[in-house]
Amino acid sequence: MQRLKISFDGLDREEKHIFIDIACFFNKKERVDLMSDVITIWKASGWSAEHAVKTLQDKCLVELVKEGLWGSYPHFEMHDHLRDLGRQMADGFGPPRLWKPDILRSMEEKGFQHILTETKGRCFHSFVDLSLGRKITYFIGGLNDSVETDLLLLDIDNRHYLGGELECILSWIPLRKLHILSVNNAKDLWSNFQKQLQTNTQASFELKVLKIWYSPSLKKLPDLIAMFHHLEELYIGSSFHKTDLASFAQSLIQLSNLRSLSLENAYGVSFGGILDLSKGRDSTNLVSSTSNRMNSLETIYFHKLHNISKLLISGEIIPDFNHW
Repeated sequence: MQRLKISFDGLDREEKHIFIDIACFFNKKERVDLMSDVITIWKASGWSAEHAVKTLQDKCLVELVKEGLWGSYPHFEMHDHLRDLGRQMADGFGPPRLWKPDILRSMEEKGFQHILTETKGRCFHSFVDLSLGRKITYFIGGLNDSVETDLLLLDIDNRHYLGGELECILSWIPLRKLHILSVNNAKDLWSNFQKQLQTNTQASFELKVLKIWYSPSLKKLPDLIAMFHHLEELYIGSSFHKTDLASFAQSLIQLSNLRSLSLENAYGVSFGGILDLSKGRDSTNLVSSTSNRMNSLETIYFHKLHNISKLLISGEIIPDFNHW
């Protein structure tokens, strides 16, 4: 262990933090989009995530694996001795990492609301909150060495539990610092965002990734979506009811920093031939050409959408769209 510690001592402070996070939370964890979500979390913590991960790879302290036991889920792996080293170092380095099974079991028994109000330190965990009837995956962390913590990642999933449709995101869940939100089978995603805006008119949201799964009540994206100035990734999957698509397109083009757009299994959705993401509304509320609106868009993934013959972005028709 002392020989391995020589490599750890050669890391800078951010690289040590990320090494310890992987050892405590993310080693051999296979989960959809976990790799990109973790990078987002580390950036939210104020760290140069990509550079640090590259350094750990170059020093053979961490391996990035593309395939896993459960499918093509890229994930981190490290040797068991390196994992143990990272967990040893965690005890005296920066904010505490809450990873030990007995600690996590105690937190689970108290419920997610208690976790949010009482947790001091960094924690990534999944469990079924019996009081909510849902599986909750969360990451709580803070900036750099701060013991002050924020909810940075939240995944609410009730596909395999008895919670039924989620009426709304509960009011005691803090949203302002949230960077990643994934919700399954929710009736109302937006009311708590709206309430937090009303409570503090100067409030802003840090949300960068929004994933909406199986939301039969999703008729349109609300005007509130314009307040998500930092949103970079939007995924909407398995929507079975008709959507107000004119409003939907208008909402999308307000997301000037959107890099990735995915619409999947929208069985009840018909775009009527052309999906136009090149028009917006100016200050006079008139439709105007705004070809620079979605210049940040890098990736578009559409699957099982109906009746789209043309895709229009930045004023140009994307050729051979039907062959995508």
